[in-house]
Amino acid sequence: MRYVSGVLVFLCLAGGAEAQYLSGGPYLGASVGSFSYREDGENLGVGVSDSTTAYRLLAGYQFRGVYAVEGSWGRTGTFKERFEFFDPSGTVSFEVGGEYEIATLRFVALAPFSNVNMFGGIGYFDATLDAYQRFQTPDEVQTAMGEDADDGLTAVGGIQFDLRRLSIRGEYEWFDTDDGVDTQSLNVALLFRF
Repeated sequence: MRYVSGVLVFLCLAGGAEAQYLSGGPYLGASVGSFSYREDGENLGVGVSDSTTAYRLLAGYQFRGVYAVEGSWGRTGTFKERFEFFDPSGTVSFEVGGEYEIATLRFVALAPFSNVNMFGGIGYFDATLDAYQRFQTPDEVQTAMGEDADDGLTAVGGIQFDLRRLSIRGEYEWFDTDDGVDTQSLNVALLFRF
């Protein structure tokens, strides 16, 4: 909740900023970054703490220089946790993991300072987790696959550098996922303005 409170305060303050250096209109972009997944074992059966890559495509429209609405779609790489045990017959391993597909819709406010902008946003995400479990002994391999849907609140904040038709953005995004799960991402994005 502290993430959301901070973003709401920022959104209120950004409205008073002068938009001398920002122009409105549509934009398209792409981002790449690091996605962090941490859970206590309630969903996948065992505790998992791992980071992986993430990429995203986004489109938005900027109003009056300081406000924007944007939607995005992205995927993460595979995050996993592996456990190994030794017995007389050889090594036994158990692995759990998964990857996310995430779509977001969010409202963003920018506070411009020359061609550098601080920004914050709040919105909604809809995610699908493709999870797997793999149990391996020297004699056999057993696998199980599953899918889990999640949605909720997302908050984002960061800094954006504006050039004529190109913006470079560094951002931190937090997702209000199911109980026992903590997900967030740290991304670098390129935005192309029309």
